[in-house]
Amino acid sequence: MRLKRILSFLLAFVLAVGMNVADVSAAELEESILESGDLVVFDEDNRITFELPNPGDQKTFRIQIDHALYPNARIYVFPYGGQGDCTIRISGAAYTGTKTLNTKPAAGTIVFDTKTVFKIAGDGAEEYAVSVSTSEGNAAYALILTTEEDFVDMCGGKGNAVSIRKNQATEYGVSYFGGLRRLLAGDGEWFRYTADGDTYIHASAAEIDDLTIAVYDADTGLQKCITGADDRETVQEEYGQWTGYVSKKVELQPGHDYYFQVKSESAKKDSEYVYLFSAGLPRTVYDMIEVRSSKTFSIPANTTKTFSFEVSGYPKSSRLGGYGRICFQTGSVVNNLDITSLQITAPNGRVLTAPSQGQYNLSTPIDYDNYLTSRNNIPLNGTWKVSIRSKTALSGLYFRIKAQVDHIPGKDGNE
Repeated sequence: MRLKRILSFLLAFVLAVGMNVADVSAAELEESILESGDLVVFDEDNRITFELPNPGDQKTFRIQIDHALYPNARIYVFPYGGQGDCTIRISGAAYTGTKTLNTKPAAGTIVFDTKTVFKIAGDGAEEYAVSVSTSEGNAAYALILTTEEDFVDMCGGKGNAVSIRKNQATEYGVSYFGGLRRLLAGDGEWFRYTADGDTYIHASAAEIDDLTIAVYDADTGLQKCITGADDRETVQEEYGQWTGYVSKKVELQPGHDYYFQVKSESAKKDSEYVYLFSAGLPRTVYDMIEVRSSKTFSIPANTTKTFSFEVSGYPKSSRLGGYGRICFQTGSVVNNLDITSLQITAPNGRVLTAPSQGQYNLSTPIDYDNYLTSRNNIPLNGTWKVSIRSKTALSGLYFRIKAQVDHIPGKDGNE
């Protein structure tokens, strides 16, 4: 296959330098370039790179694919040195495809596509127009021409490291993007990242439990760390499915560049699935948790009583999300109407006042920018205190938390 790629490279080169424009007027030549662009030749690695430095920049160029060598060609497009968005359109006689790639999520979303693969079938040597544009600027991307059989060998590895930026907090959690699971095989999928200090690295994939992430200094090439078994966690999903997670906190130098290498020994080279990757803020997983006191309590009428409850056994990073409720009440809706006040003190000292009936409804979103330190993020573990008052004597009172609870997978953040 390597020989075929070299032959394709030479063919495109001959076509590029052998174009006869002597009989074409300047106006006709300019119009032709504006319509279809210059013919750009893939390099010896079957790669083309381009830059769109300014907001609104756009370019058009042409590529040649010899479908005798690439009957079912794959064109892999990914950020290569820049961090801006890019819309790319590839069109030919029998194929047209358009993809928009982002390096951060759009408003109201949490996940985004930072890379893509065009699948182009054809016969003989064909030309395709490639149009690229950016709204943000600072866009630098690469295209790799390959086949399905050679995809992992040609598109993986450090030489094709994907440029990424720090994740960000959204109302739905911390952002992430989809990686190509097939690239986890072989030398793995690589990313280049400029740190701003301590960084959480995170990857997850359905039905894969051996994900590893290695961190390398971009200047020296030395490995700084690699995740281990205690950084992994599996979470059972619905319908018997499960997801494997790996997460680690790494001390990185602000302003310095690093490589992340993500691998899995069980990943298959022909997989069409994706996995998720993120770097920067800690990403969390969540579950619906119910905690209930082991016994019931009684209170007299018109007397404020205070009780304490211990919650333990959950990951140290567990925080209550913005959905669920905290209660100290009876099993009777009628009796709960007699509760005149309920004040709940969370383990971090935050005081919650239930408006009526002994129930406080959670509504404050988690502060993901300050996940472990924000007072708004209520820890699940620890001592809970409730002060209650009722206009009638009540018995059968119990303490209960039923809520969405987030936690950071792995050991970091849970020590």
